[in-house]
Amino acid sequence: MWFHRKLNADPTVSFEALSRVCRFVVSADGVLDIRLLGPNLGYEDLRLVVERLETLASGTQLRAAAIDFQGIMEIQRPWTPVLALLVRLSRRTPLALSARHLHDQPASVAAIHRTSGELMRLIQPAEDPVDIDHEPRAA
Repeated sequence: MWFHRKLNADPTVSFEALSRVCRFVVSADGVLDIRLLGPNLGYEDLRLVVERLETLASGTQLRAAAIDFQGIMEIQRPWTPVLALLVRLSRRTPLALSARHLHDQPASVAAIHRTSGELMRLIQPAEDPVDIDHEPRAA
């Protein structure tokens, strides 16, 4: 917990930590593409991304966000808390969300949790483009 508070106390440190995990690209029409950097993704890495996205989603003109797993070769254990962060994000933000380009081990990890309807609604097949045409959920 101390590390978390220390990290968020200094925006520069927070930005540096986040920049090691992902790249944010925003289109003119309000779609945020979050490109995760790899090859490994752990809980703390995704937590940084989720917390920043929750902050960005409130009070901005963003309408959708896509989390791109193409650069991720492995989701580190424990898997359940990592995937739970995605579900938490889908519950807390009014944005239309999707997770795309899951492949290899990350796709297998997600498949283990295929009984989670919330998680499965976020995930798209690796070859499909992100679907941002549906309406975002009401806040």
